[in-house]
Amino acid sequence: MSGMLLGVIATVAVGVAMWSWRAVRRLEQVVAERDRQIAQWQSLIGDGVTRVTRISRGLATPVVSADAGDPLGEVLGVVRDALEAREVIWWRRAGDGTLAPQRSSEHPAVPRADPGVAPHAAWADDEGLATFVEHAGAMLAVAPVPDLDGAETRGALVARGPAEWPDDRADAKQRLERCGAAVARIVLLLESQRAASEYSSGIRKALEATRAYATVRDPERLAALVCADMVSLYGMQRAAVVRWQPGRATGHVVAVSARHAVAIGQSVGPLSAVGEACAESRQLLWQDAAQARDDQPIFDDVEPSWSIGALLVVPLVRDRAVLGALVVETDHAGGIREHLLRMITLMADLMTPTLESLWSFEDVERRARTDALTGLWNRRHFEVELARWLQQVDRYGGKVAIVLVDVDHFKRVNDSYGHETGDLVLQHVSAVLHEGARTVDVVARLGGEEFVLLLPSTPVEGARDVAERLRTLLESKPAALNDGTALAVTASFGVAAYPAPVAQRDRLVPAADAALYAAKRDGRNCVRLAVG
Repeated sequence: MSGMLLGVIATVAVGVAMWSWRAVRRLEQVVAERDRQIAQWQSLIGDGVTRVTRISRGLATPVVSADAGDPLGEVLGVVRDALEAREVIWWRRAGDGTLAPQRSSEHPAVPRADPGVAPHAAWADDEGLATFVEHAGAMLAVAPVPDLDGAETRGALVARGPAEWPDDRADAKQRLERCGAAVARIVLLLESQRAASEYSSGIRKALEATRAYATVRDPERLAALVCADMVSLYGMQRAAVVRWQPGRATGHVVAVSARHAVAIGQSVGPLSAVGEACAESRQLLWQDAAQARDDQPIFDDVEPSWSIGALLVVPLVRDRAVLGALVVETDHAGGIREHLLRMITLMADLMTPTLESLWSFEDVERRARTDALTGLWNRRHFEVELARWLQQVDRYGGKVAIVLVDVDHFKRVNDSYGHETGDLVLQHVSAVLHEGARTVDVVARLGGEEFVLLLPSTPVEGARDVAERLRTLLESKPAALNDGTALAVTASFGVAAYPAPVAQRDRLVPAADAALYAAKRDGRNCVRLAVG
């Protein structure tokens, strides 16, 4: 078994290293491609500025440089000068339908909204036409700023001039309309550049994170790092990583970000939002969770209550199998924008192969330390944990106890009922011990009918109480046999603790074994303590 385990460990380690190298190379290529795209956007913006200049003045060379620090402001300045206006303001239609000023040719700050101008800007936006109106002793020229396809409008340009302005309204109106279309192109290019820059920044963060992930060999630590990065790098308020068990249609939370409402170990039910996303292998995005969830639990029916704005569940899929999910949340609705959605999905794709390898390694190692018949830890795991706790006691102080358990008259059970019934009895005893032990205790099967409990930070008196409680519990619960009958089962218990009463660490197990034999000599079904 040890040779096979070492082979699996080596295979997993090589696989993780190869994947880590490939993931870093992949991200480096994506970063390089995104840099080329950003350079292209910048070139297009320069071309757009040149086009506005030519439309406005008919010049063969641009007045505005392609690398202008404020291309939109510069373009509005070109339009202002070409029309001989005092000011040009771009008004934009927001997603909620409201129209508001966004940028002025005169100042980089957002201009104040003039309530008297708003209806005229809205008319130009709604009708898709340019016109001139008098307002507050001045003349306004308004024109639509359409989308590139001309089907929808993005707002309006409002130029302000003196009362007798302009000299040639027909020419000014035509040029203003053409400038509005050109400004729409500039705005789209600027927004595309900003989105590309944000995405590039996110990819660079992902690249740095992936290099850090490549050094992690513990799946829970890796999941915790991903949760922390979701908060620190991508502005999510909360994040969690879930491990899913497709065969059982259930899962549990293995990592959460700081101050998350749910805790590690939180169950994930099949009817929850996360459970359905995993079961159906589909991404779930609620931009307004309060409206979308309709009382559906996020993880399970039994979970704490907390407020969620936007929710994203990204299944972790490998070879068409769902291994788990990355779950992120914001406090405000609409908080997961498109570029964030793409980055979080990319991060989920990048972390999945490593998590699969680490989880597979963990499962193999767990099986190597688990007793196949009872599901308890085996002797190997007990010895490793005992050595670790003895070292803890020697270094930091404290105490540790063990309880040896031997099923009474087990040979009679095998001889009278057969080995199949003997296996049922061992499974029954292991279930009772596991049920009665504390969560911090290690319960293991040493072999045959012998079991052991490792009790951290427990003196001999406390270990005796645990042993007596388990003895009473076992005595009160007969084993159910396949024929429907019940078989009374009892066990003998030997208790020892280090450093008192056993002062030498290598004498702890022999002392507990001596106490166990004392319990057998004294009639079985009892607890005996080791002496120093």
